[in-house]
Amino acid sequence: MDSRELHKNEIVLPSASCGIFGLGEDYQVEPYLLDEIFETGKPHIMDLRATGDSMASIILPGDTLRISRKAEIKSGSIVVAVWEGKFICKYYFRRNDAHYLVSANKKYSDLRINKFSLETIFKVVAQFRFHT
Repeated sequence: MDSRELHKNEIVLPSASCGIFGLGEDYQVEPYLLDEIFETGKPHIMDLRATGDSMASIILPGDTLRISRKAEIKSGSIVVAVWEGKFICKYYFRRNDAHYLVSANKKYSDLRINKFSLETIFKVVAQFRFHT
């Protein structure tokens, strides 16, 4: 098998930004409808590739994140959210009656969740690191 055959069979994963929210280079795929990925009758699991540094103490760029749309999300869970049309990876916290997405890297501000900014949220159920 030559290298062309290996590349032909590569799987390209969508990415979830763990970086500076809002900058285009953090996003490697165009926004799309998640319902197209999670078709009826298929498992409700998806893998994403992490980018950026907002979760750097926990998640490194290039890590693979496995998310579930059925797993229970509790305060303190690591999640992937679709925020204003983009995948982002943060901690989820509930404080009093407010809900937040919080970076592990403290140089980033917390994002307060409202019904207009958050489209959907998934729990990260596994993390894989295959760096070479």
